[in-house]
Amino acid sequence: MEPLYRALCGEDQECLREARETPRFLSELDQIARGLEIHVDRPGQYAVESVDVERLRREAEGRGVPRQLVDYVVRRALYFRFGSGGVGGRCKNCGDPASLIVLRREDLGIYERHRPYARCICGSEWEFELWRCPNCGASGRDSFDVYIYGGVHIYSCRKCGYRFGVVEDRPDLHTTHFYIHMLRWTLPNPRPWQ
Repeated sequence: MEPLYRALCGEDQECLREARETPRFLSELDQIARGLEIHVDRPGQYAVESVDVERLRREAEGRGVPRQLVDYVVRRALYFRFGSGGVGGRCKNCGDPASLIVLRREDLGIYERHRPYARCICGSEWEFELWRCPNCGASGRDSFDVYIYGGVHIYSCRKCGYRFGVVEDRPDLHTTHFYIHMLRWTLPNPRPWQ
């Protein structure tokens, strides 16, 4: 995790200290998300379409809570209630493209391989194809610019500019994903015309 912390914070000691507290903070948010009652008002293609997120945002903003934090907690609550899965290449809960591809080792007897799974920031996962953009579907190695931070790769699609992380499965996956979700938008755009 240290390379991700340094990529986001540089040498800012206060930022690094706060970054190291992220797993505890995410755990506390998960407790809130698990306790959040999600009312499904109307069925939609994606679970988030059935929740009055605007009302929750207004209530939270009245208490000084940023809307991004509300969105994150709602997404986690949907994941805890409805589980994992993808619909048309997007998260079945949020409707967003994956922001992380997780490579899981699969033992096949005399050899092993990595099986790719797309992952949304809410925690939802579904099988996916490696070297394919979760946003526009562009595929092939030559479709991406790749940035490497320790064991984390950030792919930037040359067609649509969408950025997502690729990592091997790890115990701190959700925390890693949270930082990749933030880091992927801090990278310079190698194609400013996009």
